[in-house]
Amino acid sequence: MEELTEQDIQEYRDDIALALTEIETREDLTHFVKMLNWGYENGLYEEQSVSDYLGGTCGLLMSLDSWYRNRGKTESPDEPTWTMFAEILLASFYHS
Repeated sequence: MEELTEQDIQEYRDDIALALTEIETREDLTHFVKMLNWGYENGLYEEQSVSDYLGGTCGLLMSLDSWYRNRGKTESPDEPTWTMFAEILLASFYHS
């Protein structure tokens, strides 16, 4: 694995942030998950077990309304969206 430069890392962060805003379909979400996987494989997220990652996902889901409020949104949607799914997958890296 080639070491990433600061420019590579910033480009990835910009690309993932943009992709998150453009998710409307299952195909968009699939592309986003591939981007998350690339970031994980290249050391852009803390290495963790599947159990830790899923624990973070579970914690987010249990406190979804609070998580949304903390991010400046009034409340979590009643019906999940592809974007919401992507937000949870990304945030789970940081809540494990």
